[in-house]
Amino acid sequence: MEICSCCVGPIGTNCYAVVCDRRAYLIDPGAEPATIAAMLEKMDFDSLRILLTHAHFDHIGAAGEIARRYQVKAVEMAPGDRELYFSRDNAMPPYCPPAEDLPPAENFQSSGDFVVLPMPGHTPGGVALRFARKDAPDVVFVGDSVFAGSIGRTDLWGGDLEALLASIKREILPLDEATILYCGHGPETSVGAEKRANCYFR
Repeated sequence: MEICSCCVGPIGTNCYAVVCDRRAYLIDPGAEPATIAAMLEKMDFDSLRILLTHAHFDHIGAAGEIARRYQVKAVEMAPGDRELYFSRDNAMPPYCPPAEDLPPAENFQSSGDFVVLPMPGHTPGGVALRFARKDAPDVVFVGDSVFAGSIGRTDLWGGDLEALLASIKREILPLDEATILYCGHGPETSVGAEKRANCYFR
């Protein structure tokens, strides 16, 4: 498994690319499609799928151009965020206008490479994406549900603090402490590190 990342957009959104046996997955293409394409060009793959941990504007802004460039027919996401994905209010003007020419949205397709963990709370349809590795700790792309030392905001549209804490308790806390968490903003962390230092995990 190969994992690459780039930080894009005015609020520093992490976009990730994962390649498993020449199958590539692009997670949260938030902005700067040229930067994302340059990252992808360094990787060796035959097919590309675009996956969203959630549909906030800073995680979808480059989806349209990347989908056209790599002939991806639709992005994959949870149904609970479709209203947000297509909303013209899903923006932060003047820094992040509404995303244009977004590709169609479809439910996650079955894959032997990753498992979708439901993580409502930051948004109604938020998810985490868990990729298993044979000789290394599993990795989980948690979007904005978990940050190093903190958790995602719940004061935006569709946010629910109790739901987010329940999601973390159900989906993240039971994981092996060595599991690596790749966050939507900021540095990566691990389940063990968050159990020890994140007050929301106690």
